[in-house]
Amino acid sequence: MVKENSILIRIDTLDKLKQFAEAVTKFESNIDIHYNSLIYDAKSIISVYALVSSEPRYIEINPISKSEHRIFMESMRRFEANND
Repeated sequence: MVKENSILIRIDTLDKLKQFAEAVTKFESNIDIHYNSLIYDAKSIISVYALVSSEPRYIEINPISKSEHRIFMESMRRFEANND
């Protein structure tokens, strides 16, 4: 599921979860969490709680602009699964 608008992240602590939730709410664009064949709203606190796991998940932005896409990808790098 590797797409230009997606990144593989790992949220394995409650602190990371809080940071992630704060980060995604700053964007106007829709942001989705992909897990298996399901898609969740990354701005929903209930969906975000499902992220806490050692298993990585893809998140995808449906950007409203190129600049928002760039800023989103930069802000998600700290959660990237291969940055552990």
